[in-house]
Amino acid sequence: APVQDQLDPAELSSLGYIEARALANAERFEEALKAYERLAQANPDNADAQIGLAEQLLHAEDVSRLAQARNKWREIANRTRPKSEQWYQAKYSLALAHYKLGDEKRAADIIRLVQAVPPGLESTQWKKKFLELLALCSNP
Repeated sequence: APVQDQLDPAELSSLGYIEARALANAERFEEALKAYERLAQANPDNADAQIGLAEQLLHAEDVSRLAQARNKWREIANRTRPKSEQWYQAKYSLALAHYKLGDEKRAADIIRLVQAVPPGLESTQWKKKFLELLALCSNP
């Protein structure tokens, strides 16, 4: 903090990401959420900032933040190259947000759609997580 005024914008930005990730790793979710909100607002086209914010929102217990998480993950999925690692993360997290909001049918529908469109889940490390979430849904 004492030397922040001596840093250039790129260094300040890097410091912001380091701080946000450190807070998230320390499970200080409220502080991490605020840090990622600042980063996401300052960097609307930066995937890391948007994903970090969405991840923190998904940790929430309240409906309002979970709805924000759902919307943010939907936005990320729409802006990400289909079948990329970030796309699978976004689709899984979108389904998880629906599940946490009590919409198990929608969560299951998202997972089934990802499964149905080639190559499905077979070639991804996300397969186990998707299938575990699908099993949790009451309408598998």
